[in-house]
Amino acid sequence: MFKAVIGQVLINPTNPNGIIGFELAASYERAAAILASWDSSARAAARTQTLWDSFFYIPIYVMALVSWAGWCARRLTLRWLAWIGVVLAWAMILAGLCDLMENWQMLKQFEMGADGQSAALAANFAYVKFAIFYATFAYVLLTTIGIAGRNVTMKG
Repeated sequence: MFKAVIGQVLINPTNPNGIIGFELAASYERAAAILASWDSSARAAARTQTLWDSFFYIPIYVMALVSWAGWCARRLTLRWLAWIGVVLAWAMILAGLCDLMENWQMLKQFEMGADGQSAALAANFAYVKFAIFYATFAYVLLTTIGIAGRNVTMKG
């Protein structure tokens, strides 16, 4: 909710994806265009959103998905599928670290202006984070459905 409200000022014709568009800018030209499209209040909102993301949102989603993947892995009878859950749970810690590094690269640009190296690093960290996050989320969702289905048929 907080991110949706504060992030609205970051959406414009140059950057229709808000903060995610800046996360994935990947080049000096794109980062500079996005920063130029934001006024001082939008840049302040981007800074605030990035700081909230770093200190509040990242620890919560990492702990939640690590716990959920571990819960799923402990309840699976197929060893190889349980092993995937353990690997993904550990990978979520890497995803959180990538998110922090990405945010650091973005904060540098909010303060000092667009930088090609920081934009590329932020995008690369974001791609790794998103890949791990979505793989883990798909795993926990699908295995939870499977576990729930198994429990229903065992009791029925």
